Amino acid sequence: MDSDSPLYLGIAENKTLSERIIGCHLSRMRVSALRRSLTEVLLGDLNLRTRIVRGTAKRPSKYGMTSDGETLLTEWMLASLEVTWVAVDKPGPLEQSLVGILLPPLNDALATGSPFRPYMKGLREKVARGARVEP
Repeated sequence: MDSDSPLYLGIAENKTLSERIIGCHLSRMRVSALRRSLTEVLLGDLNLRTRIVRGTAKRPSKYGMTSDGETLLTEWMLASLEVTWVAVDKPGPLEQSLVGILLPPLNDALATGSPFRPYMKGLREKVARGARVEP
């Protein structure tokens, strides 16, 4: 993977790009696959602490992060990541195609052929096992 390859590729189909970034990716780990993937990769480097957030009948339990961890991750993202975009009328098919071709390592759902997928899956399982349970 070269430095020009994207780490993650996603769409903002029903929101503006700023709504998607601020409301999702710079918000909480529970609502952003990008944040979950970054947490898994940066857990030790940033000394992040995860926790199990009990769910409801409609929303099952997921692991989340302490508020201090969320702040640390957001600060790291703002200092370290860049965003670029392309405006298209129907982004879904383009996203599927580009993820399938570029295989960004932090995409988990559509990058099924990614050589990074087994590694990321292992990290995800390790982080989930190590999360402490909170009411």
